[in-house]
Amino acid sequence: MKINKFELFFLIVIYEIGSAILLDIGKGAKQDAWIAVLIATLIGLLPIFLYLSIYKRFPQQSLIGILRNVMGSKLGSIISFLYIIYFLYLCSRVLRDFGELLIIASYEKSPLAVIHTPMVLVVLYVAAKGFHILARLSVLIFYSLLIPFVVITLLELSEVDISNLQPVLPDGWMPIFHNVFPTMITFPFGEMIAFMMLFRYSLANIKVYKPSILGVLVAGVILSISSFFNAAILGGEAVERMSFPVLAAVSVINIGEFVQHLDAIVVIVMVLTGFMKIAIFFFAAFYATNELFSITKPNQTLFPLGFIVWFLSFTIASNYTDHIAEGLNIVPLYLHVPFQFIIPLVISLLMVFPLKNNKNSPI
Repeated sequence: MKINKFELFFLIVIYEIGSAILLDIGKGAKQDAWIAVLIATLIGLLPIFLYLSIYKRFPQQSLIGILRNVMGSKLGSIISFLYIIYFLYLCSRVLRDFGELLIIASYEKSPLAVIHTPMVLVVLYVAAKGFHILARLSVLIFYSLLIPFVVITLLELSEVDISNLQPVLPDGWMPIFHNVFPTMITFPFGEMIAFMMLFRYSLANIKVYKPSILGVLVAGVILSISSFFNAAILGGEAVERMSFPVLAAVSVINIGEFVQHLDAIVVIVMVLTGFMKIAIFFFAAFYATNELFSITKPNQTLFPLGFIVWFLSFTIASNYTDHIAEGLNIVPLYLHVPFQFIIPLVISLLMVFPLKNNKNSPI
């Protein structure tokens, strides 16, 4: 079964928000975080236009098929295998983010392995049913996210201190651009590369440009609003030091000693968005594995891939500090840039100037 353009839009909005709103991607820019997010959103459209242009040239193929076509069977298969590892690794990273959130918020003494197990099992169940089921869920989760976001944002107005946002651009534009690239461009906007693996298996001859671009823009605005309120309530310096600024900002809401402790609602909503992002990365790896190795019974790979994600999620870093440092300092430059920018650019060049000895090239 295929999905429609509205479901694609909901999927992209939730996917882009995902762990980005939890970690506040712009917090490195302190009180100017919301400006950094808006700039990153606009620049982040560039790689997305690149992905969509490649998809337009190969509408009947997934990322695996495209790589084999433009790079040849052998080289294309090697790079395809690296993409599988990449998607599984990112899946485990997002799982670790939300596992740490649950431990901090509610399950202080629980091991990560125990926290991660139920979410991995739910992802495997949905994957067994098909991507269209996740798309249907995205509609429900979108409104489960939107309604609390609007209500909490309105309640946060009473806690805003505009002085926390001043001065604007105290050190000029360079700190903002330093945070925008590569970190904020690659996370979350460049992560749309995962949809290159999903378009072929999902879309019923719909035009993907409008829902994709609109979904990214809406997600960027939501992320910018969240960053604005985090800084306005807590202060830029405090936000930069926090693991989960959005949780801290909501926890200070106290209206008449009656409306308070809303952070529990935020945790629930965040876990839902986290589940969607984990599931999309998993589907990308799942479909890529089955296509690359020509698996005739696709569900046979579910539990092996699920185990890899589960195991990696609590072994990729010894503690959460190392996990975040790895995600900010190593992953963007050494993983995201090659897989999100360099390889897609090479694909685009080979679409124009195909390899002479590549018999698979349709060009």
